[in-house]
Amino acid sequence: MKLVVSLFFCLCISGCKSINAEYFSETSELNEFEIAWFSKHLYAAKESPLNETKYAESYRFTWLRTFHAPVVIRIDCDKKCTLESKKLSGAGGYEPGKLESNKRFELTENQSNQLRSLFERIDGWNFKPDEEIIGMDGSQWIFEYSSSLSYQFWNIWSPSGRKRAEDYVSMCLFLLDNSKLKIDENYIY
Repeated sequence: MKLVVSLFFCLCISGCKSINAEYFSETSELNEFEIAWFSKHLYAAKESPLNETKYAESYRFTWLRTFHAPVVIRIDCDKKCTLESKKLSGAGGYEPGKLESNKRFELTENQSNQLRSLFERIDGWNFKPDEEIIGMDGSQWIFEYSSSLSYQFWNIWSPSGRKRAEDYVSMCLFLLDNSKLKIDENYIY
């Protein structure tokens, strides 16, 4: 069994080598497996690397739930902010599948102000959990921010309920709530 699992991870990592360099090049917090896993889903969602943004500011929430459809929500802002939400047909803990839903629309001025206010609460935040939590089932909450001045990245496994991550969760849930995607509240984990 170990051989099969090891072979699967090797195939996954080697199959994603060509796209790995594009995504998450600004962070050293991820291991090779995580880079391959996350990149595979962003590539399937037809996402461009956030560090190549041509906008004044960009935000992206990548939500990989073990048994549910992967979700990618991106907001690009210049004078106005545009939200693009994507849902894939696969499962976040496995294969991404194909692009199933893609919605793009402009945020209101109030929504844009709310976005920036929420981001100010996590800007420069350095999340260090009290203990390393690794689980078999759950979800990866990956949030990125990019501007001409900085790139910030957070990757937290199933953060709900952890007091220290409340602002982070609020930011990601704001993006999810405004995405116009239909997500059953029972499957937000």
